[in-house]
Amino acid sequence: MEDSMGSILVSIVAIVISLITFFWGFSKNKKLSAETEWHRTLASDFLEQANNFSKMASQIVVGISLWSSMQEEGKSDDAERQNEEIRSYINKISLYEWELKKYSQFAPCNADRFQESAQELFKLLRNLIAYCKDPKVDQPFNLEEIREAQFSFIKVSRALHKELLGI
Repeated sequence: MEDSMGSILVSIVAIVISLITFFWGFSKNKKLSAETEWHRTLASDFLEQANNFSKMASQIVVGISLWSSMQEEGKSDDAERQNEEIRSYINKISLYEWELKKYSQFAPCNADRFQESAQELFKLLRNLIAYCKDPKVDQPFNLEEIREAQFSFIKVSRALHKELLGI
């Protein structure tokens, strides 16, 4: 009888421990799922903003090229419309630059490199716009610097995105 009571008691203790472990694991899993979802959403939002920033950089470079061609062809009305579009791009890219800063705060390993690459690309775009306002005939602007800065920005963005995902 004593053996029978002992085995029943051991069985009850095993069942209770199993239930506690199950509910504890279930609770941890829900928290982990919520945290994972937050990381995925944050990383997705970041990726969209980073892609928009890079795309806007390309639109500025191409827009300035079109503007320059229109100026040379004497199409002043078209050139002025293109200039207005470029100015609107500058406002948008400033917004993207601001937005991107908040994401890098959640990725401390890549935050500094990311901020530097975004600022470098933004600086080169501002320099290009300034150059277009007062071009140096003997010293053409080097668009390859912008392309390299854009590639660097994309590369660091990928690393920051991975960090946001916890990879």
